[in-house]
Amino acid sequence: MNIRSLVWPLVFTIPAVLILLTMGFWQLERLAWKEQLIAERATALVADPVLLPSTADDLQTMNFRRVFVTGHFLHAKAVHLQNRNHNGVRGVDVITPLKRTASEGGGLVLVNRGWVPLAKLEMLADGNNSAGAIKRLSGVVRLGARGRNDFTPDNVPEKSSWYSVDPAAMAQVMEIDVPPLVLDADQVSKPGEYPVSGLSHYDLKNNHLSYALTWFALAAALMVIFGLFAWRLREQD
Repeated sequence: MNIRSLVWPLVFTIPAVLILLTMGFWQLERLAWKEQLIAERATALVADPVLLPSTADDLQTMNFRRVFVTGHFLHAKAVHLQNRNHNGVRGVDVITPLKRTASEGGGLVLVNRGWVPLAKLEMLADGNNSAGAIKRLSGVVRLGARGRNDFTPDNVPEKSSWYSVDPAAMAQVMEIDVPPLVLDADQVSKPGEYPVSGLSHYDLKNNHLSYALTWFALAAALMVIFGLFAWRLREQD
């Protein structure tokens, strides 16, 4: 067998295999990281609700924690997240600032009260005109902006067109000061009651094992191809 005939295939194969193996092991590292993240989130979600801290410094560790707050809604400042579907029906998610009681510091917090079909929005607005009672509610803390992908339209605050959650921008339009979070109300609504809360999902995709196996399979396939090529050269000799 002419060894020189294998030089260029080796020059290509060895680095390619090393790169593919590196990608596979990197995905295994990502798998361990994602599994830890999933476990931490699951632990936070099943923990007993605690009082939502009133200071920003105490909020950094509260993401996905179940909390409770007490106060009354400022319905006139509510905004709607567009393009929200539930059971095939178009609607919106209603995000309303809640004024906390003095015993909880008296601050404001944004609450995603849940989903409302478009046909019920006017009825909801009429019912909110007289609302202002003190309520105690529980929910899941979601820190920061979220809900955007490559296909999500940009928010247009000046037209009150919201497609993704952005607490800072929403607070600016509402002319209020709130912590950088939205509380997803998690009480299960009664049939026919709006908004419908408790619809949020917090599952994380974890495809890193399949990605790792794909990279390792490509590396193995490349080595097999090189082996077959070398075997054919040997047979030709």
